[in-house]
Amino acid sequence: MAGVLYEPADVEPDLVVVLGPSTRLPASVMWELAYGELVFLPVTFGELSGAHVAAAIEDFHGRRRRFGGLDS
Repeated sequence: MAGVLYEPADVEPDLVVVLGPSTRLPASVMWELAYGELVFLPVTFGELSGAHVAAAIEDFHGRRRRFGGLDS
């Protein structure tokens, strides 16, 4: 499984979870932002729990994605 993390993705991600404050965006995710939705969680990786991931997915699920202003 770890090897898959370093492989290029087949598609762009729909959800990008960023750990830490919303005022700082890691440079490593800049290429993932074309069509991805950002969810910021104010926790460190060591504090990240299943409940945090579930909250991020719930936040993402409630969004109305318009892809550059076009209704889907």
